[in-house]
Amino acid sequence: MKKILSTLILLFCIAGAAFSQEVKFTSMDNDAFAKLIKKKSVQLVDVRDARQYNKGHIKGAINIEFSSKGFDRKVSELKKKKPIAIYCNSGRSSKSAAKKLIELGFKKVYELDNGFRKWDGAKESSANNSQQ
Repeated sequence: MKKILSTLILLFCIAGAAFSQEVKFTSMDNDAFAKLIKKKSVQLVDVRDARQYNKGHIKGAINIEFSSKGFDRKVSELKKKKPIAIYCNSGRSSKSAAKKLIELGFKKVYELDNGFRKWDGAKESSANNSQQ
C-alpha cells in the first residue's frame, strides 16, 4: 500500500511540474488589447492570411500568416524582448501562434481573445473596421 501511495504521489508531482512548464501567454479582451496596442513599444501582428488582412485590420498591424511556411523566419525578424500583441479572425489561430512565439523565445506575448471579427476596440486603433 505504501508503495502504491508513494508512486501516486510521485506521479502527481511529475504531472504538476509538467503543467507548471506550460507555455504562457496572455489572452485579452477588446478593451485591454486596445489599451495595450496604443503603447509604442508593442509589436502588433495580424496572423491571418493576406486576403483577410487586406479586407480589414487593426491600424499598425503587420501581417505574418501563422499557417505559412515562413512564419518562424518572419517572426524571427521581430524583437524578442519587446511585447508582441497578435490577433487572428476568431482567436483560435492566435492562441496557437502565441504558444509558438513563446517557444521561439518571445518574452511577453498577448493575444486578442475572440479575434478581429469581434473587435470593437478603440475606434482610432482600427484602420478598416470591416468585421469579418
